[in-house]
Order: sequence, then structure tokens, then C-alpha cells
Amino acid sequence: MAKGPPLSNFQVLTLILLAAVLVVPSVFSNSLTSDGYILVKNTALMLLGAAAILAIILGISGNWFQFPRRLIAPIVILPLSLIASIPATSSPGISLNEFLRVCALLAIFAVATCVASSRHAKTVAYAAILVASCISVLGIINFLTGAIFPAIHDSYGFEMFGATLGHDNFAGQYLITVIPLGLALGFGAIEKGRRVATWLLLAACCVMLVFLSITFSRGAWAGLGASIVVFAVVLWRRSRLLSRNAVSQTAGLTKRLTGAAFVAILIAAAALSFSLSKRESGTSAIQKAEKAIDMSDAPIAFRLKLWQGSLSLVRQHPAFGVGCGAFALYYPSVRLAQEHRIAGAGISVRSPHNDYIRLAVETGFLGLTAFIYLLGASIWPLLKRPRNKASPNGIPMVALGGAGAVAATLVHAFFSSNLTMPASSTMFAINLGLVAGCLSAKESGALIVSKPTKAVAAVVLAAIGVLLIVRPVSLLAADYKLRQARTLIARGNNAGAIEELQKSIFFAGYYLEPRILLGNLYLLNQQFQQAIDVLKPAAELSPFWPQIQNNIGVAYLQRASHKKDPGSLMDAYLAFSRAVKLDPEFQRAWLNLGGTLDSLGRNKEAQKAYQRALELFPDDVVASSKLAQALMADNQPEAAQKVLERALVQNPKNANLLNNLGTVLVAQGKEDDAISAFKSAVSVSGGLFQPHLNLARLYEKRSEIDKAIRQYKMALEIKPDLEVAADALKRLVKAQ
Repeated sequence: MAKGPPLSNFQVLTLILLAAVLVVPSVFSNSLTSDGYILVKNTALMLLGAAAILAIILGISGNWFQFPRRLIAPIVILPLSLIASIPATSSPGISLNEFLRVCALLAIFAVATCVASSRHAKTVAYAAILVASCISVLGIINFLTGAIFPAIHDSYGFEMFGATLGHDNFAGQYLITVIPLGLALGFGAIEKGRRVATWLLLAACCVMLVFLSITFSRGAWAGLGASIVVFAVVLWRRSRLLSRNAVSQTAGLTKRLTGAAFVAILIAAAALSFSLSKRESGTSAIQKAEKAIDMSDAPIAFRLKLWQGSLSLVRQHPAFGVGCGAFALYYPSVRLAQEHRIAGAGISVRSPHNDYIRLAVETGFLGLTAFIYLLGASIWPLLKRPRNKASPNGIPMVALGGAGAVAATLVHAFFSSNLTMPASSTMFAINLGLVAGCLSAKESGALIVSKPTKAVAAVVLAAIGVLLIVRPVSLLAADYKLRQARTLIARGNNAGAIEELQKSIFFAGYYLEPRILLGNLYLLNQQFQQAIDVLKPAAELSPFWPQIQNNIGVAYLQRASHKKDPGSLMDAYLAFSRAVKLDPEFQRAWLNLGGTLDSLGRNKEAQKAYQRALELFPDDVVASSKLAQALMADNQPEAAQKVLERALVQNPKNANLLNNLGTVLVAQGKEDDAISAFKSAVSVSGGLFQPHLNLARLYEKRSEIDKAIRQYKMALEIKPDLEVAADALKRLVKAQ
């Protein structure tokens, strides 16, 4: 039996890792949204995971795959904990995708562990540094000129310059997984007197540091600080060990000077980039850093409230969670009003911006404990090695770089979603594998198991490998059809868009976006039954999304108005009630609820719904008009007048408000004031027939026949089929 894997096998595993560090960070779509970038990268990650699983199957079958035995239990327990969470979720399809993504990462981790103790580990590290440096150059150029990639926009409309990573935060997450590798290998090159490698690595680190400052990601800056602390502790121990060597003492001065210059240049590059980096809003990186402990700073205040709401889900589902990957589906049920106000209306939250809370929410304490178990088992040799006096060479530089990157990621994970983003999670898996394998060479024997165990392992891994190919490809096809549909909608071809969306749902029935968009198109086409049939499964997949409940309510409202169906009206009321219960600040749902209550004859309740809509958006013209109409129906013209006058303060030239005010004044017998309001409505909007009709009726009542005839004619010019005006005009002309 061979002592280790043949070179050809090492090369295959190394190629898989090289593909991972090259492809996942580099691939991107032409979408101007972060989601477009994530989907393509996740597809690449899962396909590479399938390749890694195939290599593992061959390695176990051929008795050459080396893996630390202490990691076998945690690498099996973690996916099992994810499987245990799936029955709890409303969308098993989404949870299955997340399970497969984690399996892909674990496969890449296992491959990295096998390669770590070989000379090929440095090849992977150098490749990662090269790729990150190139991406950094592109990002810096794009930040300065905007000439390479069209800037994507975040949820608030701000431009992001994350190059091939998409969002700036994603770039920061990725960079802190590579910069520590560059620093460690740079120190290693200094130690070995390799000047060319030293200055090339210095240049790469400087470029990456400049790009990191541009990301304005304070969590990433803190993560990099944690990796520097790891370096300081380990290198101090290493220098003490090496200082005992007489040869190292002779050459020590030159190396110290080189190291000092290396560090000084890095500090200067970081300081310069921090002082020069500035957003269009005028905020500099230094100003951003100064607010790192300001609890009133919007991003920090948002996270604190977000974590508070997320922990409610942990308390509700402590053992197994809500299902891996299902945070976004369940979070609306516990979303705090304060967080919603900070985030802004219409902003949906897909992540708790804390990987540990996310793990606890989605997989319960079982999944969080399994992750900590894997993490502890992987880095235990790192914690043990510095205390080992029998280890004169200290920690290998590749392992040190990986350890620094792992520390940076784990710190940043307190403030962001490093373990869910494709590029950063891939590099985290590789770095953790380098640490686990590089420091465990003595216990990393080939996995030799019985034939039945091999057969079972091969079947299970093969099934996962097949799913890793099929699922992302089907989701990519569904997303392609969704993009095609959006293009057709922009061209006004709704019929073609409906066909594309139906195909998208066929490829991935659990994919919510095409269902929601298809439902909206059906609503536009007044195909209310089709809209209900599409949106109801979406509500089952995501029972806590208020937007879906609101859209279902609109569909029932359409069916009620077309079929005169009181039952549909009650269904609409129930859907809108669920929407406002899920999101008490969902203004559109409150407005729709008010209209439905009006139709049901529940005027007092309708008034409360309209008042709530106005509280949320005081400038909403529709809410003001609806509330005024409800008050008029309740014989409260004075209150209706006050509502309209308040609205006109902010919208003095709104013809509808002026016309409604005139109607209210007529009801109070204030005819002169009403005429003035109607005339104002006519003056600001020549295309509205109602004020002309109201003026004509008022003039007719006051026996000013010529003026009445003129206004009826004007109303008919705007709306020739207005029978009321035509009949009145005939009557007045005949009477003259």
C-alpha cells in the first residue's frame, strides 16, 4: 500500500482547488443586482463541489485519500444537522439547495485538507493571491473611472464597485480571506531570502489593501485586524524559536530590515488609501471608521434591531431551527417596526448580517454546535502547536495564512454573511482545510474502510454529487427564463413574459420571484383566477411574506368586482388582514384593507385603515382622498375637509384633491368656496373631467345656465362618452 496519494491524484485535487479559487470569485452575470452575481457564483461552487465529491469517491475507493481521522465525525455531523432542520421549513426546495451548497463547501474543505501537507498547497495560495490582486485592480479602476463594470446598486440605490464580486461588502468579505495568505507568504519569502517573491507579494497585498479600503466594510477591516493579531502572536513565537539558531542570527539583521520595510509599506498603502477613499456623498473611509462604535449610526442601529428580531426566531425554534436557507421566509413574522423604519419601506431582509445567528435561526443549536465542532476540530492543532517545544519550525506559513484568513472571516461573520456568500465561503473552506491538513500530516493517514462502508459512502456521495449538478443548473435555467421575462416586460410583451415565467416555474417550482412576477402580470391582465392559482403556492412556500398576501388580496378583490362575489370580497379582507398583521407598516396593504372594508360596508373600520395608511405616509394623496370619502359617507364633512386641506399643504396643485375638496364644500353648502376649488382643479389639470362636471352642476343649480353649458361641453371634450354630461347638455340647450 502506498504511503500517500500518487502525484497524479495530488494534481487532480490541486486542479479542483485551483478552479475554485479562480472561477468562483471571477464569474459574474450581466445583472445589475447582487442576486445575479450570487446565483452564477453559487452554480460554479456547486459544480466544483460535485467534482470534489467525485475525487473523494475515487480516493476512498482507491485507498489514497488522506484525511485527518478526528475530522470524520464533525464533517458527517454537520450535514446531518442540516437535514434535521429541513422538515421544519415551509420550502424544502430552498433548504435542499442550502444543504447542497454546504455539502459542496465541505467537499472542497476535504480536498484542501488532503492537499494541505503537500507542496501543492502553496500553488493554491499563490493562485488565490493572483486572482484577488487582479480583481482588486479592476475594482480600483472601476471605483475611480466607472469604465469597466457597470456599477450595481444596493437596496437603497447606492452604487457599488465590487468588480466581479458585485456588492462592496461581498468584495470585503472575499479580500480578508486572501490578504492573510499574501502576508504570510510574504513573511515566509523574507525569512527564506527570496527578494523577488517578497516584493511581488508586497505589491499584491498593497493592491488588495487599497481595494479593501474602497469597500467601506468596517466589519472586514475588523476581521483583517484579527488576522494581524494571529500573525503577531505566532510570529513572535516563531522568532523566538528561530533566534536559537546561529545561522538565523547571522542573517537576522537583513531579514528584520526587510520585514520592517515590508510592514511599513503596507501601513503606508493602507493609510493613504483610507485617507483618499471617498464616496460621492463625501464620506471618507476614515469618517466611516470613526463611526464604528456609534450606536446611532444607521447600519449599526439596523443590525442591533435585526439581531433582536432574529433571536426571537431562535427562541421559537431552538432545537432544529426554521430550516437551512429559510431565514428570509420566516423573518417577516418577527420583524421589529424600528428595524423596518431604519431599513426603509419596501426593503426586504434576507440575512441577519451575522452568520452565527443565521445558523442558530436556520438549523437551531444542533446546527450551530455542529459547525463549532467542525471548526474546533480543524484548528485544534493550531492552538496546540505554539505550545509544543518539540516543534522548532513553528507553524508553516501556508497554515499561518490560512489561520489568519479563518480568524478574519470568523470575526467579520459577527457583522455580515461571510459563510453564505459564494466567494468568501469557498475561500473559508479552503483556508480551513489548509489549517486542518497542514498541521495534521502525521495523523492524516489514508481512509481505509470496509467494502460495505465504501459502497454506502459511494452511493450517498454520488447521490449528492448528482444533485449538485442538477439543482444549480435547473435554478440557473429558471433564472434565465426570469431574465427573459423581464426583458419582454420592458418591451411591453406581457404575453411572451407570461410564457417565460411559466417555464421558469417549471424548472424551479420553489423559486419565488417568477411566481410573484407572474402573479403581478395576471393582475395587470385582470386574470384574477390565474393570479390566485400562482400566488397561493407562493404563500405556502413563504407564509410570512406580506407582499404575497397583499397580492392575493388584490386578486380576490378583482374577482369580487368582476363576478359580484361577496365570498371573494371576504377572502380579500382576510388576505389584506394577514398582510398588515405580518407587517404593521405595510402602507399599501392598509390602503387596500380600507377599500375592502368600504366595499363590505364597514365604514368605521375602513376609516381606521385609511388613517393608519396616512400615518405611515402622510403625503399619500390616495389615502387622503379615500379617508375623506369614508368620512363623507359617515356624514362627517368637516373632518373630511380637514383631511383634504392637510393633504393640499403638501400637494397644492393636485387636481384630484382640489376636486374632492370642492365636493366636500358643496356638501356643507359652501358653494362659493366649492367653485373656487373646482376652478383651481381645472387650472392645474386640463385633462380631468370631474371638476368641469361638478362646476357645471353647481352653475346649473345656481341658474347660471351659460356657464353650466360651457362646463358640460368641456367635460365632454375630455370624455366624449360621458352620458351624464351629454344628457344634461341636451336638457339645458333644449330649455333655452
